[in-house]
Amino acid sequence: MVSINNTKCTECGGKIENGTCIYCGNELNADIYKTFDGLGDLNNYYTSIRLKIEKGIALTSEEDKNFYNMLKYKLIPDNELDDLRIMYQILIQNKIISYDTFELLLIRATEKNMRQIASGNIRNYNPQAYIAPDDKCNGRAMKHYVLMLRKELVQKLYEGYFAAMITYYHEICHVKQSIEMELSSFRPELMLMIKDMIIQNFEYRFYQTKNYYEDNYENLPAEIEAEQVGINSTEKLLTSLYLSDNDGVLEERRKAWPGDVHNRNRKVRINDKIEMVDIDDVFLEMINKDPLYIDRYPILKLEFINDNGNIRKRTKEELQELIDVFGSRIDIQGYLSEIMDNLNTYSS
Repeated sequence: MVSINNTKCTECGGKIENGTCIYCGNELNADIYKTFDGLGDLNNYYTSIRLKIEKGIALTSEEDKNFYNMLKYKLIPDNELDDLRIMYQILIQNKIISYDTFELLLIRATEKNMRQIASGNIRNYNPQAYIAPDDKCNGRAMKHYVLMLRKELVQKLYEGYFAAMITYYHEICHVKQSIEMELSSFRPELMLMIKDMIIQNFEYRFYQTKNYYEDNYENLPAEIEAEQVGINSTEKLLTSLYLSDNDGVLEERRKAWPGDVHNRNRKVRINDKIEMVDIDDVFLEMINKDPLYIDRYPILKLEFINDNGNIRKRTKEELQELIDVFGSRIDIQGYLSEIMDNLNTYSS
């Protein structure tokens, strides 16, 4: 139901009742009441807007303004946002809302998607999406709770470009990866992504360069997976809306990203030359600059151990002990067994 009481407190994000936050006592600005004065029951008013959206009828300038303000004050619950219906109209070149309203709708829809990905598993999770006009990247996931979208990307989404949809879902996938890292989830691809992220962070922290990311971009599992998810999610959306990719945009992007998410080879710069090495060689060099940092991602301790201040790979004996411990986790057992099979060095 659309109601002023759906508004979240601007101070703490708490619930508003009768104009006051029930958690911190912050009083809601009276402007919100003035904004919707004269509209009557807001839920009935929004229902009339939803009927027009469902039929693909453009909102009047007054309706568009009121819809914008409902989005601005976060009055619309996630399950009533109607972002997919509006996106369908956009994709068939029927702009039923203004660009400014679409921009704000996309922010709210993105925050909704982020909440759905977290599925209530992160306490006090309050994701934030925003649009940056001049950023060089199409998007940027900042940890697990902030996602920046480039204005140019949003403009292309409003024009209905399929390629922009792929990129949008690509960025949403990076949020999912960050949430999985935050929750110490396990899957082999994610282990590689965490290592890559730590290498990138440490390179910038100690050397103020981004060579690793730039040299390996198309081989990084996080980027390969995000692109594959972007393509597949866009294809799924188009299929659900009975739309076709007549220009072959999806296939073109697939051909441009043939990489393997399990790839372990990485390019590094050694004496002004680029050489190919195993990811673990780079990871161990970096993580030992700050060994305690491994505690930030406990899942890495499946493979590595802090041995008196030195991070090293586990021995076969140590791996076997873990395999016995994780008897009910076939996925982890298989991963550790594969490491054992490939382990030719590092002994206790």
